[in-house]
Amino acid sequence: MWNISLVFIIVVVSCLCGCSCRLNKFYDYEVAKIERNGYLLTATLNGRFKSKKNITVKGSPYKIIISVQDKGKMFNGIEVSGVRIFSQKDNHLAYENIESVKSDFSLDSDGSLRARVFIDGVELGHHNYLLKFNLKIKSNNLLNEENFNLPMKKKYHEYKSNDLVDKILSA
Repeated sequence: MWNISLVFIIVVVSCLCGCSCRLNKFYDYEVAKIERNGYLLTATLNGRFKSKKNITVKGSPYKIIISVQDKGKMFNGIEVSGVRIFSQKDNHLAYENIESVKSDFSLDSDGSLRARVFIDGVELGHHNYLLKFNLKIKSNNLLNEENFNLPMKKKYHEYKSNDLVDKILSA
């Protein structure tokens, strides 16, 4: 366990010696969740990291991630179509993808099946949005189709870090 005074001394000395202090800015979104018909549906906008001299920013372009997890109900696949993102402020259409996107599958640690759809390269400002899409869930030769409207609520987090201290503490 690192002594707090030792870490403080390392930070002060490294700043005086010119070691870089980094500003980290995260323009993120909360995960929207809905449980329906034995499935857990989640959606979020996940930003990309970009670094410049002493600043790291996570933000646009975003990746839309829509995930369906079985809650005791098995399914064969999901398909998402008609993806639209509207500004909650003025209902302006900010993004649209009318093409159909099929899922990738994975098995979670608790044994439940999860299907995910990824749509990459979505250029958006950091605002509150409404994500609208059509979801088809295929299970046992049945097709369940439903339209969803999920709020994408923005969140912001910022902190400063010191590269030297990060390297020492990670060792």
